[in-house]
Amino acid sequence: MTLLGVNLGERFGAALAPADLDGDGKSDLIAGVEPGDGPDDRRQDGRKVYVVRGSTTLPAALHIARRAFVLGQRSSDMLGTSLAAVDWDGDGRLDLSVSAPFADGPGDRSDCSAAYVIRGMSLLK
Repeated sequence: MTLLGVNLGERFGAALAPADLDGDGKSDLIAGVEPGDGPDDRRQDGRKVYVVRGSTTLPAALHIARRAFVLGQRSSDMLGTSLAAVDWDGDGRLDLSVSAPFADGPGDRSDCSAAYVIRGMSLLK
């Protein structure tokens, strides 16, 4: 199977993590994309994270354009540099942990970094 990126110059799969985020017993693929400049290229280097749902009937090639994704909040956040799946809230389902090493914090805390936790099922609804 080949996963095909969306935009020219984006490096789909710069970071990868398998996890069953929807609890269906099939591994989903979480993939970081760089530079991932966001809609209409308005978030330069904000990056993207895609989730490709697992299936027993996957095609030989899959375009990821219509898959679930998360965008970096601002330009240069570098969202998705690191990815992990952990059951953070103890509900028995995996949640997605995503780093953004150049995210800005409150006040004047420029590039202080952030880690986000996204509940697994909420991302795939």
